[in-house]
Amino acid sequence: MTKQCKYVLKHLKKLACNSDMLLSFLGNTTYICRFDDESTFFDYSKYEAEIDSIIQSLIDNGYLVQGFNQYHFHLTQKAIHHTQYSMEKIIKFLICSIVVPMAVSLATSIIVLYIQGLL
Repeated sequence: MTKQCKYVLKHLKKLACNSDMLLSFLGNTTYICRFDDESTFFDYSKYEAEIDSIIQSLIDNGYLVQGFNQYHFHLTQKAIHHTQYSMEKIIKFLICSIVVPMAVSLATSIIVLYIQGLL
């Protein structure tokens, strides 16, 4: 995920109160607001040239789901609990790259010692 996507996702989570509340673009602007409260919005003019592609990237990566058209979307569980999903990926990586090779090495050593009659 790019730095820009992280920035936008962070503010979308604040805007949606870390829930799956429906969000939408405010008219034809770079403002994104809560669907039920247009007075609460965030200005993404900093990313005016790429906000559509950032939103599309977040949709493609499973952090957002489109609402009834391309201007409405809401957060998914992956976005709401981003830290938890990241920790699961890290734990899975550690198990696959450290614990499994250690177990295989231990089993191989025990088998070799048993075959040599040293055990």
